[in-house]
Amino acid sequence: MNENLQDTKNRAIELLRKSNDILIALSGPDGDSIGSGLALALFLKKLGKKLTVMAPSPASAEFQFLPGIDQVKSDMSEIKSDLILEVECADDELNDLKYEIKDCKL
Repeated sequence: MNENLQDTKNRAIELLRKSNDILIALSGPDGDSIGSGLALALFLKKLGKKLTVMAPSPASAEFQFLPGIDQVKSDMSEIKSDLILEVECADDELNDLKYEIKDCKL
């Protein structure tokens, strides 16, 4: 594995380990973003993480069968998180991973 990719992977794993309150931000109310975000949320819940899943607008009726769909919020008020993960499904490959640490906070 490429050393830079391995470093990025290790940093991402470490951020996930350290974070307790995670916000999963969906890029849109489309099925790919919602399904991927909810699957990620289920995985992280099994690791004991507290999660909030946000979408820019409520999911349409066709996605109401998805497990956890009732937990997707579109109101940002009173949301606290120490890590934000954005789920963007418009492209079929990962272009980059970005994060910023300021004053010991992500």
